[in-house]
Amino acid sequence: MNIINIKKEINKNDAISADDGKLIFEKIKSFIDLQQDVTVDFEGIDLVLSTFLNPAIGQLYYLYDENVIKTLFHYMNLEDVDVQTLDRVIQNALNQKENKPAINEGLIDG
Repeated sequence: MNIINIKKEINKNDAISADDGKLIFEKIKSFIDLQQDVTVDFEGIDLVLSTFLNPAIGQLYYLYDENVIKTLFHYMNLEDVDVQTLDRVIQNALNQKENKPAINEGLIDG
């Protein structure tokens, strides 16, 4: 099993910055590109913000099919309140991905 320990990777107790999120995204992406399971471990992380989760995890939904992510991507040691934030990040990414063709058509037609 491939495990990415957030605290170890970013050397912080708080997962709040977009730059740290991008770092984690690249690590997750490398495993998904190889069709390998990957688990993100939030052990020791005291604070998780959407500014971290959007680039770290939300961005995955623009590159991969939702079923691929559900199959290969996992997380652990995430507090309930942070799970709710992650759920919102994922839903927002899915909504934006779904609406992107309509937005592009509007730009072309307008």
